[in-house]
Amino acid sequence: MNQAAALEWPAADLESVPRCPVCGGDRRTLLHDGLADRVFFCAGGGWSLHRCLNCSAAFLDPRPDRRTIGKAYASYYTHSDPSVEPAAGGLRAALRNGYLNARYGYDFAPASRLGRTLAPLFAKTRSYADRSVRNLQKPGAGARLLDVGCGDGAFLAEMAAAGWDVQGIEPDPGAAAVAVARGIRVAAEPLEEAALEPESFDAVTMNHVIEHFHQPLEALRIVRGLLRPGGTVWIATPNLAAHGHAAFGRDWIGLDPPRHLVLFTRSALARALASTGFESATYASDYSAPLFFPWSATIAAREDPSDELAVARHRNRLSVLKADLVARLDQRRAESIVVSARAEPA
Repeated sequence: MNQAAALEWPAADLESVPRCPVCGGDRRTLLHDGLADRVFFCAGGGWSLHRCLNCSAAFLDPRPDRRTIGKAYASYYTHSDPSVEPAAGGLRAALRNGYLNARYGYDFAPASRLGRTLAPLFAKTRSYADRSVRNLQKPGAGARLLDVGCGDGAFLAEMAAAGWDVQGIEPDPGAAAVAVARGIRVAAEPLEEAALEPESFDAVTMNHVIEHFHQPLEALRIVRGLLRPGGTVWIATPNLAAHGHAAFGRDWIGLDPPRHLVLFTRSALARALASTGFESATYASDYSAPLFFPWSATIAAREDPSDELAVARHRNRLSVLKADLVARLDQRRAESIVVSARAEPA
């Protein structure tokens, strides 16, 4: 690691990570050295990402401690979900809704019954639709949904309209205030500090959140305690084994140091889930390359990935099509891991 760069983050505000946060192993290899914040440009320092030789997860060492990590979010904003298309109207919306109603039991309108036939023929379209409800079936009366890291509450507002009793956790007070203005109940504090009733939720979702936890196993144990037996956790997180990581290396946006403290492969996340009381993990498809690739190419060009014009200049249709094909052939190389698992009965 570049020691001069590391001094930009005060040494007193760093903590060492001698063992893998996922499996506790102490055998590792250096994956990337001297990483910098080239996404939000608010976290000084150079960062080393190590890969665990036991479980294949990767983690920063050293890293900002819990007391000071907030400085890395000084100019942070929430990206849109890279695998959910913007709301569409007309026939497109009717086909999507028809598919969701048939597949998950919802009552979205307008809806065309053709959707149940046509959407499954197009893997990417089907994946986007699945992701919009986070692969959750329509709930029974009174079913409760918690979204950890709910941002501005847009997802929860849609799920409330679909029949869920919703609640969010969002430590960012600005985003939490927007969610509250939408009528969403929000605990504006970290998951570890939220006062929530045990076994009171039927589903908990974590959309690109688990990689931000210092102790992801602790977070999963808390989530397990909040779920009723047989309840569902749904997780999306950057995939360390992604084609995009292989293509862009240290410039891949999924790394995002120092906010992304722990990165997973599918096997590492499966291990984490199994060790914290979850079973029957099932993986959904992911086609995030249309955003991951131009963002990463913008970073590689030393430009700002929040600059829409810069990102547009680096949008390469052929590279995205290749990444989509790779993901279709082997979802273990998709840009994100998307998994659902059930809380084991006590």
